[in-house]
Amino acid sequence: MNKWNKLYEVAKKYYPTESNYCGVMAVALALEVSFGAARSLLFKQDFRFDGEGSSLNGIRRTLEKEGKVVRTIYARGFIECALKGRRVATLEKSMRNTRGTYILLSKSHAITVIDGVVEDWTSAEYLKGRKPHTNLIGIIWKIEDQTS
Repeated sequence: MNKWNKLYEVAKKYYPTESNYCGVMAVALALEVSFGAARSLLFKQDFRFDGEGSSLNGIRRTLEKEGKVVRTIYARGFIECALKGRRVATLEKSMRNTRGTYILLSKSHAITVIDGVVEDWTSAEYLKGRKPHTNLIGIIWKIEDQTS
């Protein structure tokens, strides 16, 4: 959760008019780059416009262009996986022991999980007793480095 907090503080300070930037956060966390670098990568390829969010295809293509392999391990109704739970709150519990980087996608949000830690405002740690995010997860990507 520490990584997300640092990116969030940068976003608030240097990009105060930005909104809907969960895709930028997902790219930054998966590539281990700054918020500004991830935002620029998405903007350069026309996958992001001020305050409008990023397309799923744009996030995926940006990660792949930067040398990552994006494997779909769950797609609701098409590909099932061993993780239990279909909502953000229940998936967080079932992913605690996972290793690697994952991006969970709902209808309106992208969430990054790194080595079992949810790096997002929807994590239980960040919410601290407030109502959890209840969106259904539609897709889960596992993000890996390309192997030569």
